[in-house]
Amino acid sequence: MLVVHTAHVTRPDGSNVGVMGEIIPPVRDGIINRGSPSSALHPRLEVLAGDIVLEKPRFGAFHGTDLELILRARGIDSFILTGIATNVCVEMIEKLPAAA
Repeated sequence: MLVVHTAHVTRPDGSNVGVMGEIIPPVRDGIINRGSPSSALHPRLEVLAGDIVLEKPRFGAFHGTDLELILRARGIDSFILTGIATNVCVEMIEKLPAAA
């Protein structure tokens, strides 16, 4: 089974913070910049060989990432979502568009 871990990460130059940088000052100031402790996965989370760690700049994991390509390349059309912030990130799931 493919496991994709997502981490809320932005670029150090701020080029992908978007509106979150406007409404959440700590994001604008770099709290979740790549390499920061706040952008890291929990240290007790076990990431196995073959798992994918996907950096996402928004709450939804499809926006601004390769998640759709990763799933389509493997023929995956259904998935199970879990999370620690289900009232935000998991609720942001978007329907995967039908293949052309």
